[in-house]
Amino acid sequence: MTDSLEKNMQLEIHQRALGIVERYKRVEAELLDILQQADEYRVYYLFECKNLHEYAMNILKLSESVAFNFIAVARKAKEVPELKSIIESGALSVSKARKITPVLNSSNQKEWLQMAVQLPQRKLEQCVAKACPKQAVPERMKFVSEDRLNLQLGISESLSRKLKRAQDLESQKKRKSVSLEETLDVLLDLYLKEQDPVQKSERLKNRKNLSVARQVILRDKGQCTFIHKNGDRCKDQRWIDTHHVIPKNLGGSNSLENLVTLCSGHHKLMHAH
Repeated sequence: MTDSLEKNMQLEIHQRALGIVERYKRVEAELLDILQQADEYRVYYLFECKNLHEYAMNILKLSESVAFNFIAVARKAKEVPELKSIIESGALSVSKARKITPVLNSSNQKEWLQMAVQLPQRKLEQCVAKACPKQAVPERMKFVSEDRLNLQLGISESLSRKLKRAQDLESQKKRKSVSLEETLDVLLDLYLKEQDPVQKSERLKNRKNLSVARQVILRDKGQCTFIHKNGDRCKDQRWIDTHHVIPKNLGGSNSLENLVTLCSGHHKLMHAH
């Protein structure tokens, strides 16, 4: 291939690349817009999804990180509409916009949007971490083997002193040096013994006249009982509600048979239906 032909080929590939990038930016803005609409009109209820995150991952098949970024930016853009405008112009990507969502608000939008557009991503992350130190070390758990995970999080100095004190006490008790993992295991066992309603109910299950609320907890194990179309049970054990199968205003009772455990998302879904 002659130098002239090679140069022409290079220029053609470059022009195609520019076109694809422009389309990519437009598609990002369109996806942001449609997710805002899906959130506003609760489109996810049509597919028995409890929230927009579940819809984005299970129905739209977006990866967890992409869904998280787009939804965070879409919701922040409702608070700060200029954010969406800059993304639509192509001056700012969604992934970079996600970096400033923890600090961006209507009163400081001019400053942060300007930095987001002008600064390299690493420098932008440093500015966000300075303004909001908790963002400097994002919380993350990641599998490193079949049954081991790497835990990453930032903690305050006061919490580190408490953890160190607990580690010292546990080491003294066992007459050997214990790790932070072993210390956390002991602390969490103590906490769950006192605070976990499932464990509390297990200890009380042989008592006479066990309350219906305790019976519901025992039966459902403190976990949402919603069954997805694929037969899987919802795994949520956070933001748990007790739902009346037959509503009380339609004559439903507070009996064990009429009460089920649902996470707040599926509770809202049931009432929406």
